[in-house]
Amino acid sequence: MNPNNPDQRDTCPACGGSPTGDRVQAVGFDICRCSRCGLRYVPAAQLPKSVDYNDLYQPAGDYAHHVEEVQGLKSGLRPRPLRARRMALEIIKRLNPTSLLEVGCGVGNFLAHIRDSGIRAYGIDVSANAIELARQHLDCPLVCGVLDDHVFDGEQFDVICSWEVLEHVPDPKSFTASIFRRLNPGGAFFLSTPNYGSSWMRRDIPADPLGRPPVHITFWDTGSLKGHLLGAGFGQASVRAVSYPLNAAQRTGGELQSKLMFLDCMLRPSQRRTLLAHATKSPAT
Repeated sequence: MNPNNPDQRDTCPACGGSPTGDRVQAVGFDICRCSRCGLRYVPAAQLPKSVDYNDLYQPAGDYAHHVEEVQGLKSGLRPRPLRARRMALEIIKRLNPTSLLEVGCGVGNFLAHIRDSGIRAYGIDVSANAIELARQHLDCPLVCGVLDDHVFDGEQFDVICSWEVLEHVPDPKSFTASIFRRLNPGGAFFLSTPNYGSSWMRRDIPADPLGRPPVHITFWDTGSLKGHLLGAGFGQASVRAVSYPLNAAQRTGGELQSKLMFLDCMLRPSQRRTLLAHATKSPAT
């Protein structure tokens, strides 16, 4: 897609489809919905050239809690992963892979669990500050940058993970294609992303400092995410919603809405906070 072409500035960044008339605004940005795959997204013409993720990994930045985790990681403490990552970690251990790459590894808290499991771990992140912090407690290969065919000398991986990254990516089609290429045949891809099929999460977009545009620029639901993975060439893909959107409910409605949210999410799991996806590359690919 060429954002300088007026005919393409509003098209879906995942599949190239045209937007529907279902367009809302959040903090000065339009959020369109694709007529083909259902993805919600900010049009390319409205996006800034880049977001400085180094600023986020400062002691006073939005990711300061991750910066604070590093001292504990250096002393051997292991923060409990969020539920989607815990669930994926259980599956990964059963798969018994030789190698795992985390795309968007941050300060390396998930990779610390992978190393403890005896799996050869690799990490990449666009934030130089995050990679510098990760190197303080990890001795595995770590790179600052974006995944392409040459990083890590073109090595292939049994498992690739990417937690809460896809929603930041302006070109999700190329992003997922690069992951697909670097997986071994039969390899597994695990990712998590906020579930904007949940009305609790959609209402919270303007109020969430870490989730509103231009930090998040694509907004996935179960159908759009599964379709995206299958369209990228994965032979199998499963997507499920996990965790409760407590912060979202509190920001948009306080204590009463929080109680209603728990009941709603128990009765309707589709309204939960996070999408956990597990996709497998066909052995013959």
